[in-house]
Amino acid sequence: MLPPPRTTRFAAVLCGLLAPGLLLACGDDPSTCPTGDCDPPPGPGLPLAYRISVVDSFPKDPIAYTQGLVVDEGELFEGTGLYGRSTLRLVDRETGTVLRSITLPSAYFGEGI
Repeated sequence: MLPPPRTTRFAAVLCGLLAPGLLLACGDDPSTCPTGDCDPPPGPGLPLAYRISVVDSFPKDPIAYTQGLVVDEGELFEGTGLYGRSTLRLVDRETGTVLRSITLPSAYFGEGI
């Protein structure tokens, strides 16, 4: 069996980080389950239900309106939103400290990264 596409694995991990208990659509084929830890679909055309568990948590800037997260080669990038407050940040994963930040022009609302 081929491994699932990278974007599917990333979506499952990201949703697991942001919204435990979230149902994700895998399709009708159990082989598309990225982790192999999915409940079978409850009927034709219905999504598989992922079982999510929190394995760790980290501090986060409480006023950052997070719009996107990416971990690349161990570095955590966070995109934040709101007009006049949107940023792209490099964040220390262990402490939540913002290591670098770029502010978007106030006319833009940062969404996703």
